[in-house]
Amino acid sequence: MIVNSPFVVAVIKPEFYYNTVIHGGSNGGVLLTLKGRGFAKNQFTFGTGNEHLGNKVVLTSESKTFPCDIHPDGNTETQITCYTRPMPQGRYYIRISVDGELIPDANICGGRLDSSSCTHQVWNHYTPLLNELKTISGPPGSMVKIVGRIFTSRFGSNLGSTSNGRSESILRIYGGGNTCELKDLENDKFYGIGMTNYNWGYMNCKLQGRFIGSFNVSFLISGRFGRSLPKADLLKVSSGGKIYLFQTYAEVLSVYPKEGSLMGGTLLTIKGRNFDETTAKARVFIGDTSCKIVKPVTNDIIICRVAPKPAILPNLHAGNRGIRMESWTKNVGNDINNLFALNSTSPTYNKSWIDKGELYASGEFGARLRAFFQPMYEGLHSFSSSSTGYKQIRLSNNESESNMKLINNGHIAYLKKSKRYYMEIAYVNTYNRQNGMIQLRIFSFNSSVNNQETGLAQNAQQQLSICAETVKEIQVIKLDNLTEEAPVDEIQELRVTKPFHVGKDAMFKLIFGGTATVPLSSNAIPLDVQKALESLPMIGSGNVLVTANFTVNSAIYFIFLKLDVGNLPLIGVETISDKNGNNLTVSVKLNFNGTASNKQFAFYLDNVMSPVLPVDAPEQMVKNALDEMFRVRCQNFVTAPNKNTIFRNDFELTSDSNHNGQKIYDQIPFCGKVSVRNPEYIFRKEEIKNVYLENYPTMCAAFRGDVNINLEVKLMYRFPSATKAQSKQQYIATYLTHIDDWKYICFDILKSVKINGAVLHLLESINIKRITAKEDLYIDSIILTKIAQKEEASVLTNAMVRQLPPLSNILAVKELQVKKLGRSLYQITLESYNCTDNLLLFQTLPNKLTLNRSESVTTIPVNQLPAGVWRLQAASPPLGGSIRLLFRNEESADIPVWASKEEMEYYLEAMPTMGKMNVDIEGNCSCKTYTIEWITNPGHKDMLTLIKTNITGINVTSSVKITRYGGYYMKPVPGEHFRTIHKKPQVTAFINDISTALASGGDASFEWTMAATPTITNVNPSQGPVPINITITGSGFNVIDKH
Repeated sequence: MIVNSPFVVAVIKPEFYYNTVIHGGSNGGVLLTLKGRGFAKNQFTFGTGNEHLGNKVVLTSESKTFPCDIHPDGNTETQITCYTRPMPQGRYYIRISVDGELIPDANICGGRLDSSSCTHQVWNHYTPLLNELKTISGPPGSMVKIVGRIFTSRFGSNLGSTSNGRSESILRIYGGGNTCELKDLENDKFYGIGMTNYNWGYMNCKLQGRFIGSFNVSFLISGRFGRSLPKADLLKVSSGGKIYLFQTYAEVLSVYPKEGSLMGGTLLTIKGRNFDETTAKARVFIGDTSCKIVKPVTNDIIICRVAPKPAILPNLHAGNRGIRMESWTKNVGNDINNLFALNSTSPTYNKSWIDKGELYASGEFGARLRAFFQPMYEGLHSFSSSSTGYKQIRLSNNESESNMKLINNGHIAYLKKSKRYYMEIAYVNTYNRQNGMIQLRIFSFNSSVNNQETGLAQNAQQQLSICAETVKEIQVIKLDNLTEEAPVDEIQELRVTKPFHVGKDAMFKLIFGGTATVPLSSNAIPLDVQKALESLPMIGSGNVLVTANFTVNSAIYFIFLKLDVGNLPLIGVETISDKNGNNLTVSVKLNFNGTASNKQFAFYLDNVMSPVLPVDAPEQMVKNALDEMFRVRCQNFVTAPNKNTIFRNDFELTSDSNHNGQKIYDQIPFCGKVSVRNPEYIFRKEEIKNVYLENYPTMCAAFRGDVNINLEVKLMYRFPSATKAQSKQQYIATYLTHIDDWKYICFDILKSVKINGAVLHLLESINIKRITAKEDLYIDSIILTKIAQKEEASVLTNAMVRQLPPLSNILAVKELQVKKLGRSLYQITLESYNCTDNLLLFQTLPNKLTLNRSESVTTIPVNQLPAGVWRLQAASPPLGGSIRLLFRNEESADIPVWASKEEMEYYLEAMPTMGKMNVDIEGNCSCKTYTIEWITNPGHKDMLTLIKTNITGINVTSSVKITRYGGYYMKPVPGEHFRTIHKKPQVTAFINDISTALASGGDASFEWTMAATPTITNVNPSQGPVPINITITGSGFNVIDKH
């Protein structure tokens, strides 16, 4: 409030209402417009202490924060405009500070921070892509053709919309610090622009300015698209070590004089175009001899003083950048030998120049290319080529043509940096192809860049393998041939009492083998109790009979267990409170021990029982029973849904879709033996058609791990009065974060997506959209079903529906084999995924069938063993212990064999010369493979050496091999790495450290000659006092001035 004033000034608290560009590309340059009120009046923050003033915007995800660069021209007190920076794909919250104060959460989208209106979603598929540059070098003013995902062909007002219907436009194209113009401004005509396939197209533009150097090319699209991203393998490395997309060079037109003194001193004038010294001083050479620049460099003139003639000159002289080409379009044919019979007098002979090791041709065509190759790295180089026709490549070990040899693809040679190597390429466009081409490729095993900087660089990669022999567990079970008896059912008594104060909603469950029934009421009829027990995997259908006696407030159930294996564990109980927290009184006691007939048995291990088998069961039946025992056994409403279920996938069959995830066998699933890791969807209409949510509104599945997901539902729907269906995409929030153990969850899909007044909601897909992906997501047992009431859905969600296999915390069975060796004599062979050793011996029910037990039997023949369980072979242990590595005389610390990816990287990066590393680990408990990649240390790497292997396991072996050579690819080889070949010395220049080209029709020859060398024949007088006038007599003098 202002004192002594009749007016009250209200302070407007900053609020952020919404963002007009919710989605955007990932390479920045997207202009966000943020609407609100109370924003800063101005953006000027000049002066110490004023840095906090103005508006500041950041985009933040769960792990990263990026500034959004304020665009001052679009800022008012109700609007902020800012440009995004390159950001990974994902969802970002927009946070705004006004004069140093962060807008509070309550003032962002009305307190709804998750609202899409106050976030920005970055997508890779909205990012413009620069996929190809048809030219990679040229003088300033060159035409550049860009091919890629440009989204639009609108520029200015040339079109209302493009062929794909988009209204966005191309804002600018940049070539380094200058623009690249799409139009000939004088004639108001485009150089060429168009769409080729929906979002893909091309643009021709003309480079502006006179800058000489290596730079990037990019373009900017309005709306959600932003700045272009170049394809990684378009980025090249200049001879000066700069990463670039396009390189401009200056041109030499002529030199004068053409001859000079043997003793040097000649003033040489070089005429050309685009001479410049913006980033580096110009340098001039005649051959390898420096010519000192003596006057300021202008755009078209360089004057330098020639040095004396070198004592030795080569037979062939290196000129300016690029490759000289001789070509013919007649008498070439399909035989490359014809090419060597052609010369400058042959018909259609043409002499030209190219600035990269790549050539395109059509029709009848043959060419010979000659140049000196100058490596920018010292070390091994591999030569290869890609060609549609016949070709020959010849390479010398120096500048001499006579040392040239024919080389094949994959030829490797050791080359020295900047030394020149004579090279020839012969090419014939066989069969007159319309798209003939040849591309020279050179791979240097040395490099100054890594793969994160350019796709042409290969990071060195080596593979370390450590493996141990795997030995399977073998046990023999011999059943005693006991006298058969009449079987007697075991009888257990279940007593349920409902005190008068306990409500009708109080219930109980029965538990057997760690699995619980569905909830039962206090007055459940015997058939309900019987069906509930039959649904438990260790009991099964037909193996139980229930009778009951009822009183006013209690029931006594007599449970007859018909499993013919003798004594059984007592059935457990769990009570469920009523709404007031009161419980039923429930107890179970044994009324009568069961007696086995000795005609049947079951395997028993870790308190888990297999299905019951005849004592002389065939081996396949025994295998089936053991397979069932070692899977997660679930109740029928999960594993065999009823007619109310239209779709299910438990991933058990090889034909079952993995939903774009990975089937997992070595971890305990929810049901069965298989679950799926990191799937991309839950349902798609290709799996089953005509799923109407009115009939099947519920989706149930088991989840584990990083379940911070949303469900993206796509459907078609129709209003009763309409004939045409409409489509809809709806996100369903699950509000899940992380689940350590499996949880079975049901979602009412129809309720979440239903359109008011619409009918026939036809489901097309349910996709998984991960909010975070910090850890793996696992899914199992998917069903689409009709659940009539919420109570039934709750039962499915919360019931204990699983019977875990024995030793589930340590054992995941990979393969189980059964061999019947005789009557009631079985050999069981087990192999696990996790190399579980020291396994327990099997037991049987009744246990009197196998009273004898031994941990190791090696001397007694199997058929002579007494009844019992015997271990013939113990399973091998997993790998253990540690290793130590040597690299360039540096020794690592002891690295545990079971080190994680992060731990392995830590141990390697602790070695001083390694740099940042990436390690991928594959394999299993008996064989580990570590793929080791050098991330920041480029080029080829010496082989790692295992110098210490303190590894436990059986017959351990280890090895190291190179799986990828580090280095840098030139494909094609840019012209700056070549020098033209001449018979006379050539004048060359470096402008901004970029080698010049000889302009078409130009001549840069220069010679040191005796004729151009002044001679002195007499000096008169030859002596005398100083000062003195002397007369010099000779030839070859030029009069420069009268003195």
